[in-house]
Amino acid sequence: MISEVLGSFILVLIYLTQTEEKYKLSSDAAITLLIISGSYAMAMALSSGYGHHWSVSPLNPAIALSTITFAFFDGTSMDWAWIYLTFSWLGALLAVLMFELGFKKAQDAVQTRQEDEAIEEAVDSEQPMIE
Repeated sequence: MISEVLGSFILVLIYLTQTEEKYKLSSDAAITLLIISGSYAMAMALSSGYGHHWSVSPLNPAIALSTITFAFFDGTSMDWAWIYLTFSWLGALLAVLMFELGFKKAQDAVQTRQEDEAIEEAVDSEQPMIE
């Protein structure tokens, strides 16, 4: 359950930071793609079952829902599949909240402070006019 929440949280948070123009780390599309694909690889590594006893979650609620639907019509028992659907949504919701309430406000505060410092430096560096 932790791996689904953490994996989808990381994936959604990085995606949001790289798709909003004001908060992008780079304007280069290749670097943005590298950052998003790296976050996907890290999220999938967190949710993979190789080398540890975590689950093999798809981290995508649509894939989880399609797996549950297919298993229902196939007659396969998937009593545990609700975990993939519920906790990936929870991680995504937490990431959106963190982005909107934490990340954006922190970035805006840093930007405002940098602008204020730049203005102070410009005022301090001005030479008095000699007539």
